[in-house]
Amino acid sequence: MKTLIGITPSKLIKLLYENKFRIGIKHLPKLLPLIFLSVRNSIYAVKEKKKYGSVLNNISIDKPPIFILGHWRSGTSYFKRLLSLDKQFAYPTVFQIYNPSTFLYTEPVLRDRLEKIPKKKRPMDNMEVRFDDPGEEEFAVSVLSLRSQLLGWVFPANGTYYDRYLTFKDVTQKEIDEWKKATIYFLKKVLFINGKRQLLLKSPQNTGKIKVLLELFPDAKFIHIHRHPFYIFRSTYKLYKET
Repeated sequence: MKTLIGITPSKLIKLLYENKFRIGIKHLPKLLPLIFLSVRNSIYAVKEKKKYGSVLNNISIDKPPIFILGHWRSGTSYFKRLLSLDKQFAYPTVFQIYNPSTFLYTEPVLRDRLEKIPKKKRPMDNMEVRFDDPGEEEFAVSVLSLRSQLLGWVFPANGTYYDRYLTFKDVTQKEIDEWKKATIYFLKKVLFINGKRQLLLKSPQNTGKIKVLLELFPDAKFIHIHRHPFYIFRSTYKLYKET
């Protein structure tokens, strides 16, 4: 459910329709709070658009983004955390990726409350995470566009359908355009907060769609890191077991 907490009602209905409303009985209780969250997101999104919509139209991504690539559990999160300490870079935060439609409006209102929340440890590696730590933009784009492999985590019976979005090889141009539009929209919002700094981005899914990323950002920079495959396998096994 955490993957979907930033979704709006129209996207939620579309997502359920795509999956033929197949929800396991034991998971039905999770749907009601998700519906409530989506309605709340919609209300805040309207307020945000009213306040910032015209300003966002004038935001441009002038500096080529830097994409950190690599398989899950290869150390991409840690590497991005290190690079993010350099103030020349801008990056989406954990709060922003989970509230992609509303964070310009809600983050200033909730900041004092968020500051008081203690850091939580990720279950798969005990890495501490706070609301303003670097996050993966894929989570934001997944609920904005519904074109992401991440949604296969929510509907694993339909995982093969969502795996197509790892490379975009077997999808329509319409689907690609929807993903591109959502990506640009979200990144413009990140730059609105951070000014003209260079974007530092990281999502393992980007490793498979460099071609599409270059269509958006022809001068983009890529850093690919790797780790011994035996350690990758062991760590990935733990990831799926714990989460």
